[in-house]
Amino acid sequence: MERKELHARVLGAIGRLSRTQRETTTLFYVNGYSVAEVAAIQEVPVGTVKYRLHQARKKLKEEMADMVKAVLKSEAPDEDFAETVLDVLSRYRPPEKIDAHVAWLHEEILAGRPGRVLDITCGPGLYTQRLAKLGHACVGIDYAPAAIAYAKTQAQSEGLRCTYVQADVREAAFGEGFDLAVMLHGQLNVFRRGEAGDILRRVHDALAPGGRLVLEVQSYEHVHEDGRKRCDWRTAETGLFSERPHLVLNESFWIEDAQARVDRWYIIDVATGEVERHALTSEAYSGEQIEVLLTGAGLAEVQLSANLGGVDMPEYVVVAARRR
Repeated sequence: MERKELHARVLGAIGRLSRTQRETTTLFYVNGYSVAEVAAIQEVPVGTVKYRLHQARKKLKEEMADMVKAVLKSEAPDEDFAETVLDVLSRYRPPEKIDAHVAWLHEEILAGRPGRVLDITCGPGLYTQRLAKLGHACVGIDYAPAAIAYAKTQAQSEGLRCTYVQADVREAAFGEGFDLAVMLHGQLNVFRRGEAGDILRRVHDALAPGGRLVLEVQSYEHVHEDGRKRCDWRTAETGLFSERPHLVLNESFWIEDAQARVDRWYIIDVATGEVERHALTSEAYSGEQIEVLLTGAGLAEVQLSANLGGVDMPEYVVVAARRR
């Protein structure tokens, strides 16, 4: 079957599902949540989730499940979305703050000596390019094509020793022999706990003996409190989710059993009334849980701080550790 025909068949089948069936099917098959987790997200009993999945399967038919998963994944945000994220990121963390962080990494963590640096979820390369200018050889990995394309263009135009790889960090090969690995902006929180542990074990293996790891982990308090804000809304001429005038409806809620926050955004186009949905889950870690996570990955000398390079980071716990 040709891809175009397959795409049309699957989208047609999905379109015949009810709204709740579409949401339940996406959470279970595409996002990989368990039935219990879907129930918590949708705030319904487990039996209701099972019934919705059963009804959806009857409509889609079992043999179409894999096709649905493939097509839905192909509908992920495109490069324009990632370019907008780049603009928002640069405003969220101004250059002078990044400069202070990089100076600390260079002077205190790397002792001012040229080394090899791995940046996991590197985004547009704002840290790696600065570190490369200080003499370090850097590798950056990120899932967003536009962010990686931007990072490559910037590095090539300035002749920097930076290599960028577009890949899912849960599956990417990290390499080995790094003097420093960083994972910033609270990105560890968005992975499930088992996935986070696996990423950290592979980071450990990628570090040279004595190599350092620096993480920014969203603090437990930040994740928890944001999960209790519930709902808000705003209008925007342009922004993270759309370049057209739109209405943003946001809801956040805290799942006590999972110790996680779920954020959902509904983006309504002012001109067309079309609605797009986005969702994100953030795991919450106490300081003790962070230490257990890192030591379980084989890392030692775990230190927790409230600032990075002398810059207070109220939403984060800054973590430094070392490979033995």
